[in-house]
Amino acid sequence: MRKKVQIKGLRGAIYQRGQDSYRVQLSLGRNAAGKYEVKRETVRGNERDAIDLLTRWNVEYLDNTIQSTNHQTVKQAYEEWMRVVKVYRKPNTYRFYKERFETDILPEIGHHKLKDVTLSTLQEIMLKHPTKDQHNKRALSAFFGWCKRNKKVKENICPDLLTQAQPRKKTEDDIWTIEEVRKMYSHLTFKNLYDIFIVLGIELGLRPQEILALTWDDIHEGYIAIEEAVIERTPESFKRGETKSKRERYLVLTPFVDEHLKLHKANQNKRIIKTKDYNRENNLVVADAKGHVPCRRYIRRYMMRKAQELGISVIPPKNLRTTHISLMKYFGIPTPDIQKQAGHAPGSDVTNKHYIVEYVESLRYASMTFHEKLHGKQDAKTEDLPKFAQ
Repeated sequence: MRKKVQIKGLRGAIYQRGQDSYRVQLSLGRNAAGKYEVKRETVRGNERDAIDLLTRWNVEYLDNTIQSTNHQTVKQAYEEWMRVVKVYRKPNTYRFYKERFETDILPEIGHHKLKDVTLSTLQEIMLKHPTKDQHNKRALSAFFGWCKRNKKVKENICPDLLTQAQPRKKTEDDIWTIEEVRKMYSHLTFKNLYDIFIVLGIELGLRPQEILALTWDDIHEGYIAIEEAVIERTPESFKRGETKSKRERYLVLTPFVDEHLKLHKANQNKRIIKTKDYNRENNLVVADAKGHVPCRRYIRRYMMRKAQELGISVIPPKNLRTTHISLMKYFGIPTPDIQKQAGHAPGSDVTNKHYIVEYVESLRYASMTFHEKLHGKQDAKTEDLPKFAQ
């Protein structure tokens, strides 16, 4: 027996389907695609329970916070989301989300209806993959954030997920000290393709993808224009896009950088003359033997080999930027100026939180200075100070 219960003053209707079963229904009108959206739910109880639910829905409808009933599975919503990600996000971001979902997330909840996914369901995924839970949380949060904006779910529950893996805090072993930088510089000949990469990273604090996007047209009298970054690469082609901060910046061309850019260009021109199929159109500052954007793995291996030969810390290419920012902080350069140089937003905590590494030597130097002031210079041994602090 199907009995309709219409409540005066309330949008929607209630249908009695059995003795203690009511179907509550509310039409939300047409969506952007021209299709009608409807909110439906079955209430097990009495008529008063159904009326209370319809009343709450009317309030949400007036507040524009109500979502239509969604029967999509997580996998269906994921596929819709990924079509958007592929168009509007960077290729690396697309690959990251795809790997996390198809490896860890979809096998667990892909068949679940989106509306039925709970915090405890997602927490189980975190528990099953503890070494990757930070990455999985990041991917899930992006997905459910998109679902919320598109009114597929009422809220993004992912910020409440607990994780075990903690990002490793950078230490002095992750950057080069002043002495290590000087030692590296003393062994660079600039006959190698990637020596200038090291200089640009340390002296200007550029991200690897920004260095790889530099052309000789970006090198001007007195300054370097950082306007693009490499966002996708194959052995013979590449794609430029916005920098990570989505802001252009113009950095001072110091005498040291200017001198070594000229030396690098002279050696690069010699290689171009000897290479018949060199791609001159790319006009890249840092290029492989054929004039294409080099693979970062090769740069990493080169830096590793040089560091091992010199007996200094082995760091990845991206940590040249960390070295630059940490050195600037050590030299007493104000944080706002460091942020401008690095392309960070004014007042952002990213600079201190993720990049600046306090040198052990700098803390030791401060302690020895304190000792000299308190006890007198004659008690302090200068050999205890780091060379650059003497």
